[in-house]
Amino acid sequence: LEDDPDMVVQNIVSYVGQLDNHAPFLTVQETFDFAANCRVGVKKTPKNKVTDDKGQQEFLSENLTIEGLDLAVCRETYVGDANNRGVSGGQRRRVTVGEMMVGQNAVACADEISTGLDAAVTYDICCSIVGFAKAAGTTRLVSLLQPGPETFSLFDEVILLAEGQVIYAGPIDEVLEYFGTLGYRPPNTMDVADFLQSVATPDGAMMFDPETSPMDEHCSASAFAKAFRSSDWCGKIISELSSPSSSGCDWSSKTKHSTTLDTVDEENPTVDLHGNGTVPEDVKRSYINSFWTSTMLLVKRNLTLLKRDKEFLIGKTIENFGMGIGMALIFLQSAAFPSGLNGSDKLADYFNIGCPPGEYTEEVSDSYDKLLSGTYSSIFLTAFHILLGTLTSTPDEVDGRLIYYKHANARFYQAGAFLFGRQISQLPLLAMEIVAFGLPFYFIAGLAYEARAFFIYLAIL
Repeated sequence: LEDDPDMVVQNIVSYVGQLDNHAPFLTVQETFDFAANCRVGVKKTPKNKVTDDKGQQEFLSENLTIEGLDLAVCRETYVGDANNRGVSGGQRRRVTVGEMMVGQNAVACADEISTGLDAAVTYDICCSIVGFAKAAGTTRLVSLLQPGPETFSLFDEVILLAEGQVIYAGPIDEVLEYFGTLGYRPPNTMDVADFLQSVATPDGAMMFDPETSPMDEHCSASAFAKAFRSSDWCGKIISELSSPSSSGCDWSSKTKHSTTLDTVDEENPTVDLHGNGTVPEDVKRSYINSFWTSTMLLVKRNLTLLKRDKEFLIGKTIENFGMGIGMALIFLQSAAFPSGLNGSDKLADYFNIGCPPGEYTEEVSDSYDKLLSGTYSSIFLTAFHILLGTLTSTPDEVDGRLIYYKHANARFYQAGAFLFGRQISQLPLLAMEIVAFGLPFYFIAGLAYEARAFFIYLAIL
């Protein structure tokens, strides 16, 4: 990275968080497609490509990720959340993993992906992750709490932490040998994973043999860390880090195979990850898509979510229509032209052609003031209600921040694109609220019965 200061780390390293934060009304397929469009660029179906539904589905989606994570059975099912029905908890966790695995990242870090899952589901997910990594020659760093022996055996190396300090890092096959040199050996009834979880705890004293250990007593976390730093295992790591790498990412070979990243993924690699070459511009770019491309992706995504939340749309329509009728009754015909001036609607003519000086009486003045107060009050109350109505979406916006933070940290799209896309996609909802509230309010309050005046009223709102 020192040789290429403009390189964006997120284009090389991806991160899978602990929580399953997803748009509930997107299907599993759509979630993966959106991630692919943001991480490797918008995919377009070539003219010579099959354009039927099945052909587009195979072309646009990250099928190997979906198939490998055993999500094919729920491909068209909503992801859902705690309040909306969707896929199961285990499947939602697979979606979380797969969403961040889409792309060409050489390194992926998964943080406690076993949270809330049983041992069988954890094993299946880890088996998929390890299989992808070995097939593509990439690195996957997974943190697990209390993994089962089957899950533990899937990995090549282990990093063991105690009180924030590294007490071992190296091949799994050599971990018992290392702790054996410190005088720690597991009982015959204990597997390696349980042994590593217990060795640095007070329970580890029962597995300590002072006769075969250079230590006089059970080691603390600091003593374990100090012993590892002085061991041959740590020396090998330092030697590898300090020596020039004999192999690296052959970025130049990528340009031989394709000119964009959208034809390469970790499950079906076309790039030789060993060799030397210059870093491509795609890796140095902060965002794969342009500002307007990202904006249109977000507009399409937000409109899809809005359209599918039918309960919310029906509820908002009924709410605004009912409130429009209720509030309009307060101003019942208060904005209407009074027709009691000399038996005719003269005030309307005064507005159009002006009032002659001799006819401007106190009655005309009072009627004029009443009309203005009723008109302005009606427009103000309508606008104020629309403003307050937007506050009801605040909880959803707060919940959506977690999704935005996840995507922003992974460089899915620009912050400005998210803002513009959000505002543009809210225009249909705002128009629906204005019409549902303003339509009954306008006529009950007695505003001008003219098409031109009605549309100006809607435009003001």
